[in-house]
Order: sequence, then C-alpha cells, then structure tokens
Amino acid sequence: MPVDLTGGPEPIWRPATSAGEGPLETLSHGGTRRQPAADGSPDASETEPTAGTGSTVEVAAGDPTVTVIVCTYRGGRDTLTTLEMLRGQTVADRMRILVVDDGSGDRTAQLCRDAGYDVVEHEVNKGLAAARNTGLAAAGTDLVAFTDDDCEPEPTWIEDLLAARERHPDAVAWGGAAPAVETTGFLGRYHLETDPLSPLERDLAAGDSLLYRFGRYLRRAAAPAPTGERDVFSLAGANMMLDRRTVLRQGGFDERFRFGGEEEDLFRRLSLAGERVVFTPAARVGHRFENTVADLLRRSRAYGRGNARMRAKHPEITPTVYPAPVLVTGLLALAAAASGPSRAVALAGAVAVPNLLFSRWLRQAVAERSPALLAYPYLQLLQEAASDLGWMDYYRHEHRRFTRS
Repeated sequence: MPVDLTGGPEPIWRPATSAGEGPLETLSHGGTRRQPAADGSPDASETEPTAGTGSTVEVAAGDPTVTVIVCTYRGGRDTLTTLEMLRGQTVADRMRILVVDDGSGDRTAQLCRDAGYDVVEHEVNKGLAAARNTGLAAAGTDLVAFTDDDCEPEPTWIEDLLAARERHPDAVAWGGAAPAVETTGFLGRYHLETDPLSPLERDLAAGDSLLYRFGRYLRRAAAPAPTGERDVFSLAGANMMLDRRTVLRQGGFDERFRFGGEEEDLFRRLSLAGERVVFTPAARVGHRFENTVADLLRRSRAYGRGNARMRAKHPEITPTVYPAPVLVTGLLALAAAASGPSRAVALAGAVAVPNLLFSRWLRQAVAERSPALLAYPYLQLLQEAASDLGWMDYYRHEHRRFTRS
C-alpha cells in the first residue's frame, strides 16, 4: 500500500548557518540557497512546496542535477566523514547535499550544520524509511541519491551513477556496489565474500512459489554472484539514485518498515509497475561494517523482520525462512532424543548440512589452502538463524500493529 506523504509532524528545516537577507548564496558543497529574509522566512517566490512535509526548500535557476541525501541517526563525526567524501566528488558542482537527522537527540545535526551542510531534522526517531521520505520531500531535483552515515563514497560515485543514467535513460533507479571497507581478518574477509549489500537479482521476481524460491536458494548458495552491469530487482539503500517523481507516484517508502525491507518493498512496487532498475558495479560506496559477530547477527535479525514485513504486505510472496537452521535444529533435536548410533548419525548430519548447503566454502578452502574458510559455513548458518529469529520477532511483537496501520 502506498504511503501518504502528506501527514505526520512537520520535520524541522534548518539550513546551514548563513547571515542576513540577500541574493542566492553559494553553499560550500556547490549547491545554492536563497538567504532568508529579515524575519527568517524564505522568499516565497523561490521555494517549492515539498511532497508532504509542509516545509519548503529553496529551488532556484541553476540548481544541481541530483540531491544526495544522507540519513543519519546518532552518526556524530562518522557522518561528517561521509559528507566530506561527498564534497570531494568529481561532479560536486552538479550535486546538492542534504542531511536528514532521524531524531538523533545528540549533536549530530549541529555538527553537520556547523560544517556547512543543510539539515532536516525529525523531532523523534521515526526509522530509516521515514527519513528517506523526508529527504524525498525536501529534494528540489528530479534525481535523488541515497547513502548512509557509515559509508565512504568513492570520488566518482555520482559521476558513475549519472553515466549509468545516460546509458539507461528508460530506467527509474540506478545503483552500485557497497562493499565492506575493512576486508582483512576473519569477519572482514567474510563480509568481502558474502557482500551483504549486493543487489537482489532480477530472477527473484520470476516466481513466488516455495519450490522456485528453494531452488534459487540452493543455486545461489553454491554459485558465485553475477557480475557486470545488469538489470536487477532491488538495490541497496546505501548506494542508489532514484527518479524522484516516479518514486513519489509509488507513494515513497513504506514507513512501517523502520529498518530492513524498505528498499525491497519500494522496488517490488516499481517492478510490478513495469519499471527498470539498473545495477552498475563501477559506482562504488564503501560500507563501514562493525566487524563483530554480534553486529553481523543483529543486522541479520533486522533483515529477518524486514522479510516478515514483506510477507505481511505482499502475501503472494513465499515466506523467506531459511531452511538450513530449521534442518540443523531438527537434527540436533533428533540427536537429543536418540541414543547410540542414531544419535551419532544425527549429530554427524547436523555438522555436515552447512557444508553441503554452502559447498562453495569447502571448495574455496581447498583451492586456497585456507582452513579458516571452513568456519564460514557455520557462520553463515548462524546468520540465517538470526534472520529466522527476526521473522519470529515480527510475528510475536509487530504483526498486529503492522497489518492494522
């Protein structure tokens, strides 16, 4: 169901500090803004109403091609790191940078304003989908790009996205890779190999049956990911550029998806409307993952809740419950109830299942003579188990509220 962007409390529009009334001001990041009148209000002739927040944003002749929106929640100085990398883009003169502070309640918004960036604030935390909708409403350009406060865009990121748009003008969304910044060590290598922010491939939309989804799961568990520029089903929110008008026609992001699943829901609606989405690997944004098992499982659990929300909103979708944890749990339960040889067989099966389902790790460990890779099937098992727990979390705590809203 599309989300009404016209309701809810009005976010606080606080541009970067400027002095006095006067002509258009050139911001440090390359955009422009009308300086406020003596009473602090904008010049009405130079403003465009936003699509639903009730606030206004300056739009004047010569404004940039794309608004780059950085959504942040208590990002602090890490947010500034991302913003400084955006200032260094090769096409900075074609960009406007906008920060959406999602009710951080700390100094994040002020730090960004002090550094010369325009900031829109939520008075309370509303979730990532709501923050992105606020950015969409506040953008004064037909193109909007999104990245997050824990990302490091490469200097040509926006240039590469705009080039992809030139190559695929009939698409409505373009995005790129968001690989881990830290790729050394046990977890760094795992993030590099599994790429949790890779796009969802187009074949995801080819079928919703349980048999089709299970076959796809087995194929993707054993085979390397596709490469090259291609049409995809869904992009990572940390690296995407959207046609703003098309997204607004679809109702924007569904704000019931606070974190996890909000991009997939939007792109499913775009897919059902017959729109094209293009992935271009050249447009890269590094992602600063926290290299701990706890953070890996926390993210997976949040994505599991997002999968459950997708199922609740789109009941035609097969439930995204990973089979490996279910099978291993069943074998362990059988071992606990059995004795003698039967117990040994069940335990051996529980140990073998991850290596059978995620066979590429065993092949890679042998090819590279790297014993550490033999642990990755079990790490992937834990990750899928956390996602399944997230699914259960949703139905225990959120389902009634989600389906009634």
